[in-house]
Amino acid sequence: DMLSQHQLHWGVDQWAAFLSAQQLPCMPRSKMLLAALEQIQGERLAVRELADIAGGDPFLCLRLLREAEAHRTRRLGHETTTTLAAVMQLGSDTFRELLVSSPETDETNPGLAACEARSHLAAQLAQQWGAARSDVAPEEVALAALLSEMGELLLWSFAPELPLAAQEELESGRAVRSTQAQDQACGFTFKQLTLKCTLIWNL
Repeated sequence: DMLSQHQLHWGVDQWAAFLSAQQLPCMPRSKMLLAALEQIQGERLAVRELADIAGGDPFLCLRLLREAEAHRTRRLGHETTTTLAAVMQLGSDTFRELLVSSPETDETNPGLAACEARSHLAAQLAQQWGAARSDVAPEEVALAALLSEMGELLLWSFAPELPLAAQEELESGRAVRSTQAQDQACGFTFKQLTLKCTLIWNL
């Protein structure tokens, strides 16, 4: 679907609101992994195994956190900050249904694949860094790192024209840094979009 002329002039707030209204996809490999592991084990997976599948997919992780936050009872009082806590909160059956019913994102898109790989690497580095420090929870740090590219990932999925335009700014030499290219092409940086979405979703 091509963006309308109207959407091309949207600011960061309008894009954050638009993306918040979309049904979040998952990476196709997450569904394949679930089916393969269930087949090998011959039974439903344990909560920890489901959390591990989610932890390898930033889209699924985001959907899981949003669902958990929506279901969170007020008496809990604190946000859900790990994938394991989110799966436990929703229950394994609900999480499984959520994954199976998710639309799939297009992982053959090179821009999306590169951005998702960056998120994945950041999460792995953060987990190792967090484990080496006693004052942080490694799983929370890894999750934050996994979702740090959320704005750009969502654009690749729902409005690829924007990150492609930013790429063009960079490749043409009109911009020397990614953030400058994003600002020139879109009027905002993808990090600003990530932060707006984080606020809207109470993450």
